Amino acid sequence: MNLSQLASLGLRAGLIVLIAAAAVGCASSRTLPVYRPGQVNQARTNELGTVNSVRAVIIERDPGVRTSAGARAGSSLGRAVATGQNPAAAIAGAAGSVVGEIAGRAIETLVTRVEGQEVEVRLDDGSTVTVVQENNPPFLGGERVRLIRTGTHVEVVADGSNDTNRYAGP
Repeated sequence: MNLSQLASLGLRAGLIVLIAAAAVGCASSRTLPVYRPGQVNQARTNELGTVNSVRAVIIERDPGVRTSAGARAGSSLGRAVATGQNPAAAIAGAAGSVVGEIAGRAIETLVTRVEGQEVEVRLDDGSTVTVVQENNPPFLGGERVRLIRTGTHVEVVADGSNDTNRYAGP
């Protein structure tokens, strides 16, 4: 295998990884709220209010132990190509390692970042609360909502008392 064939193979592998990551990102949209194990079977309080304002934000999820896992996997794949004494294979392996690391980091960013909104709610008692959450569903100013509190977790959901077409939460 010559240098150009190895480089082409590395670029094709990187492109496949990026396309797969984009498909995973597109397939992750949800229509219902998702609860983590610690949020199930907890007492929740509800307060009614009206959305004062909404601002788009990016929420960066904590990747936890997966930090740079994509980059390491891509780099390892690129280095695996660099076998033997052939200098061309070593160069292609190094290039594949760099491309794999860049692709892995890009995929990790796609997976750990999500669009959200900062929702300011004026509660019926006159107080104001601001909550940052994912756009699930997005809210508009003037919309009636419920603020659901579970311990320190707070979530804004559609009131649902006058809208049977929109999910209002549990």
